[in-house]
Amino acid sequence: MWVASPAVVASQLYDVDTIPRMRHADLPNPLVAAYTTRDGRQIYFAGIMTEGHFENFCEAIDRKDLLADPRFATARDRLTNRRSCIEVLDEVFAARDLHEWINRLAMLTTPWTVVQTAAEAALDPQTAANGLTTRVEDRYTLVRSPATFDDLQPDLARAPEHGEHTDEVLLELGRSWDDILALKESGAVL
Repeated sequence: MWVASPAVVASQLYDVDTIPRMRHADLPNPLVAAYTTRDGRQIYFAGIMTEGHFENFCEAIDRKDLLADPRFATARDRLTNRRSCIEVLDEVFAARDLHEWINRLAMLTTPWTVVQTAAEAALDPQTAANGLTTRVEDRYTLVRSPATFDDLQPDLARAPEHGEHTDEVLLELGRSWDDILALKESGAVL
């Protein structure tokens, strides 16, 4: 439910089964989208408010000519001509590698981020700082659940080995050691 919460909320607010999924070229706002760089990485922009920021955006991507394009003159024009805008931006971002874009976008006023790989997210300092992962028995890292119980996150531990607690459970159920040995010999338990 936590992962699907936007769709759950929207289903109740708007009487729909789920949030409609849109393909990249059909996104309603070209500045709320991910664009792929030449080296196959993605940069995500969260430019919900584009008025007053589009000039800065065009300067950062080295495409001031887009400011004079009547299809993109205002936020309304960019939304009306979103397919064309997305197509242009796809070409722009595909022309440079991620490290080049990171340097160019440093001055950008529109919120943006690099879409991290799973390996990058696991090693991101913010992942550790926010307690999003934990080491289990110093063997491997697990992602913590967002759920808490009495304001505490549950401890994570490895799953038991197959049959690891058989004796303990059967003893708690009142079985004797002779019963347990007989069950094991018959193959009924491990």
